[in-house]
Amino acid sequence: MSVYQLLFLDSLNGTTIFSLSSETLWFAAKEFDNYNLFLITLAAFTGAFIAMLTTYVIGCVAAPAIKSFFIIDDEIYEKAKRIFSKYGVYIFLLQMLPVVKILFLFAGIMNISAKRVILFMFAGRAFYYFYYLYLLPNIPFFSSMFR
Repeated sequence: MSVYQLLFLDSLNGTTIFSLSSETLWFAAKEFDNYNLFLITLAAFTGAFIAMLTTYVIGCVAAPAIKSFFIIDDEIYEKAKRIFSKYGVYIFLLQMLPVVKILFLFAGIMNISAKRVILFMFAGRAFYYFYYLYLLPNIPFFSSMFR
């Protein structure tokens, strides 16, 4: 199995709601010079994106069962849906926060527009890699921490 396949699977696993880790292999592989940074990032990005989309779809499919199991009042549900649809999707841009994984499930349960959720998934994951590749290494404390 190649490092790209491992990165894809690690990202897929690390971004689902059932995992506490996220892309440990990507962080390790990017430190070695013999890997193409674009390809390892693309493999990790693809795995994470598919995992987030799967979590969203699980929320969409499981919504009726979850609503009936937890006996959620329709009025409260609609109010929460409006608030989450208006403001909540913006938190998807901060995918370095661990709580974001579970929010994809809630977006599915609340049947938030797939187009909007996918747009924020994509933008958030792109920002995630940009942050770790370009922003964090240029912060003085972090750039000198491991030398």
